Amino acid sequence: MQKMSDKLEKMQDDMEAEQSEEDLKSLRQLLENLIKLSFDQEELISRTGKTNINNPLYNKIMQDQKKLKDDGRMIEDSLLALSKRVPQISAIINREIADINSNMGKAINALEDRIPPQATNRQQFVMTAVNNLALMLSDVADQMQQSMPSSMSGKGSCKKPGKTGQKPSAGDMRKMQEKLNKDIKDMKDGMQNGKKPGGQKGMSQGLAKMAAQQESIRRQLQGLADQIDKDGKNGSKGNLSKIMEDMEKTEKDIVDKNITEETLKRQQDILTRLLVAEKSERERDEDDTRESKEPKDSPLSNPSLFFEYNRKK
Repeated sequence: MQKMSDKLEKMQDDMEAEQSEEDLKSLRQLLENLIKLSFDQEELISRTGKTNINNPLYNKIMQDQKKLKDDGRMIEDSLLALSKRVPQISAIINREIADINSNMGKAINALEDRIPPQATNRQQFVMTAVNNLALMLSDVADQMQQSMPSSMSGKGSCKKPGKTGQKPSAGDMRKMQEKLNKDIKDMKDGMQNGKKPGGQKGMSQGLAKMAAQQESIRRQLQGLADQIDKDGKNGSKGNLSKIMEDMEKTEKDIVDKNITEETLKRQQDILTRLLVAEKSERERDEDDTRESKEPKDSPLSNPSLFFEYNRKK
């Protein structure tokens, strides 16, 4: 009976761990959908500002805005389901969804009334609300990921030997950095052209948000560097240190409102180095997979040839 009880407990723990992984996967998919919606809305804002109301393409903008509204409705269903499961974030989700729906409708009305400046203003509010939701979900996903190792430790749920839960992903950081680089470039272009989205206060809030995002990516990168140290595989740590050093410089530039061409070039270098880190991470994971396999007896017919081959290699 004791053995049966232990077996049932282990099965329950495995099911809970599997459910947590599934929840995290669903949350990340929802986050990706929000980021795509934000990018699509941003692209539509650009087109709205550049297209004359008498241009036949103007009608296409109205159609695309209505399609975005439909896309938002599908995401809304998933968000509302999430808010019911996590009451702590339900108020934020409901508020941001209300802002998205309200401003989507007003943007469409302004487009139909041929008032592009009012439409772009409402579109900007939509994008802000979507970004707020994305940032919140990103924090929730990080918290879930951090809590998973402690809840799964000692219960036999790890699939790879020597691994204690998930580590920060260089690929995820590269994607976040790519988006941040675009935001920084857009902000620089706006400042250069004398445009200040939302006025002086709005610009300051935007800069503060970007500095916080860069700091968040840098801290996640530090977590990856610590994991490499822990695993004793520090071959690429020098590359990560250089990335973190450059990120700190960017944070200072943003806080000082001193975004220059040098800042943009540095951001591109950061992205390139993150791509290298992502490749190194994949190679480390492949090495771990190979190391975890059972050794097979492979008697060598001619050991001297084997040693000669290794020497040349």
